[in-house]
Amino acid sequence: MDIVLQICQYTNTYATEHGLQKPSVFQSWYELSPDEFYRFCGLIMYAGIVQVPNIERFWSTKSLYNGLWARAFMSRDRFKAIMCFIKVSNPLTEDPNDKLCKVRMLTTYIRMKCIKLYQPHQNVSIDERMVRNKGKYAFRQYIRDKPTKWGMKLWILADSLSGYTYDFDIYLGKQQDNGPFGLAYGVVMKLTKSISRQGYRLFFDNFYTSVQLLKDLWFIGIGACGTVLRTRKGFPNAIKDVKNFEKKSKRGDMRWIRDGQLLTVQWRDNKTISLMSTIHDANDSVTAKRRTKTNGQFENLTVNQPTIVHDYNKYMGGVDKSDQLINKYNVLRKTNKYWKTIFFHMLDIARVNSYILFQDWRDKNKDVPELKRPTRYGQLNFTEELIRELGDIGIDDPVPIASKPPVHFKHAMDPQFMDKRGNCKLCYSNEKIVRRTSVKCKVCDVFLCFQKERNCLSQYHKLL
Repeated sequence: MDIVLQICQYTNTYATEHGLQKPSVFQSWYELSPDEFYRFCGLIMYAGIVQVPNIERFWSTKSLYNGLWARAFMSRDRFKAIMCFIKVSNPLTEDPNDKLCKVRMLTTYIRMKCIKLYQPHQNVSIDERMVRNKGKYAFRQYIRDKPTKWGMKLWILADSLSGYTYDFDIYLGKQQDNGPFGLAYGVVMKLTKSISRQGYRLFFDNFYTSVQLLKDLWFIGIGACGTVLRTRKGFPNAIKDVKNFEKKSKRGDMRWIRDGQLLTVQWRDNKTISLMSTIHDANDSVTAKRRTKTNGQFENLTVNQPTIVHDYNKYMGGVDKSDQLINKYNVLRKTNKYWKTIFFHMLDIARVNSYILFQDWRDKNKDVPELKRPTRYGQLNFTEELIRELGDIGIDDPVPIASKPPVHFKHAMDPQFMDKRGNCKLCYSNEKIVRRTSVKCKVCDVFLCFQKERNCLSQYHKLL
């Protein structure tokens, strides 16, 4: 079954079962269709490129905000109702032991599509990503040195050239079973299952690099390179004494040790850095320009830079590039529900990956008229085009005028005056107040107030 149709079904079921708990929102509810869900997603993306102080401003008729396009997608109340009741998992099959049970279906689907639709270039990288959310949930992370300090952490495998998010895994905390070699080892081996034995070259930083990891990656056909801490198990003892090396060397000098396929290199720049690789030759180098201060004057300096360092600097930034593309027009909205944050981030991944796929397809099919775009066609142009497609909006359509959505009734009201009075259903549900009334809906079989100053009969049927 199509995932959008499933989301609509789960949302409609959830709204029907829990609507009376939120009557102010439920009064504008009617069944969500796939077409309307696409418009809902288009509106969320529209909010990512048009910034306003709060979501209500999109429907404002005041002079500063009048003319925005939100009402072309749907009314404000309808948007709030969908945002309130949206459900991306089946409550009947949610596993209480799974911390991601409320989004597992969606994340699995997005991961599958990311892997299926794209063939990465040879160089890929793994790094972490923080997605902002300050709500209370079991796997919330705080990282002091990150721009996004509070939120959830994702491990990302990205194409180093394009920034395409090829695979990802959400970190669920220390309780995860990381295997005998630790968290970093387990993360890398999990994310690389789909690229083994295909000649890929993988780059990562010193959080992940270990002798065991590089050897095991080589065994499954993946070359790897990364900076490494000298305190790592298996680091060559012969080059651990960095202070002595720095006393005897100058900027641009290097030393190395090889153990079979595994190469360990130390290179002196401003400070000495250590790297391990299974894909480089110690004698390969390029020239690099540096500025150095001599007798109070800055001078340009040309030094030899090992190819291992050059390649690491060039190809390690795939996840950073992906983050930049996502954050430029991200759809993230403030919410305390962690799974909604994940839902928004999945939209971002889908949007950016779609842009990369489209640009790649254009480059490979330059003669196809339907793919012709302006020379400086970028992510913003693509996002605008995508939003218009999702919202079924023409490029020259006039700004729509707001209109109230129709009220949907499941059946006609059929009040019946009874000899004996009963408790008003709506008064007790909303206010926990017992009000006696002799009016009863014959179809619903519930007592409801039916007075000039308090018409619970009409209000109740609007909520159905």
